[in-house]
Amino acid sequence: MNFRKHYKLYKKGKSWCVMALSCAIVSLGLMGVANADDVQPTIDNNSILSSQMAQGSDANVLTQENKETTGEPDESKVTLNKEADDQPLAQSEKAGQPKASSDENKPLEQLNGWHQDQNTKQWTYYTNGQTSQGRNYVNLPTINGQGNNWYLVDNGTVLSGVQQWAGTYYYFDPSTYLRVDNNYVQSQWGDWYMFGQDGRIATKVYQWAGTYYYFDPSTYLRVDN
Repeated sequence: MNFRKHYKLYKKGKSWCVMALSCAIVSLGLMGVANADDVQPTIDNNSILSSQMAQGSDANVLTQENKETTGEPDESKVTLNKEADDQPLAQSEKAGQPKASSDENKPLEQLNGWHQDQNTKQWTYYTNGQTSQGRNYVNLPTINGQGNNWYLVDNGTVLSGVQQWAGTYYYFDPSTYLRVDNNYVQSQWGDWYMFGQDGRIATKVYQWAGTYYYFDPSTYLRVDN
């Protein structure tokens, strides 16, 4: 009798537990559905906002591409270009600047007479832009005066100091470029030489300044003692 009574109570308690568990499951399901309904609008709103932002970005890109394709000017670029256009030209680019008038700027074919190189300070004689070829002793208009005189020129450029010509040596004054006769002078390298009545360098015994001197035939230098 006691066994049956306990068994009935057990079955009755088990039924209540099953019913309670079912009710709890149903309640949880309803809560999940309710929460899902609450979240869904937020997700939809974010998706719509992201879509709108993407569409706006695409529209800006398309607008920029249309400007570049159709040639529509960009305002920032126009401003920069205007500022560049307003800048004054560099001094070297301005037109109409006067040029220095000198023999250096003349065309070669227009050169005639004596002309001095501004770098080397050497004088060269031109005839219609041409110079003589080789070393020559020629009669030309004077460089620093009137009339004509004789000059030793090399390809048209006048020479000075001790120079070799016609198998011997002569001396030409560095200021006048004229030949020096019957004088004892110092060369451009520092040694002293005697040049005779005809301008040729003196050798052996030579009379000068009221006495006699001897000059070595090989070195052309004066012999002492």
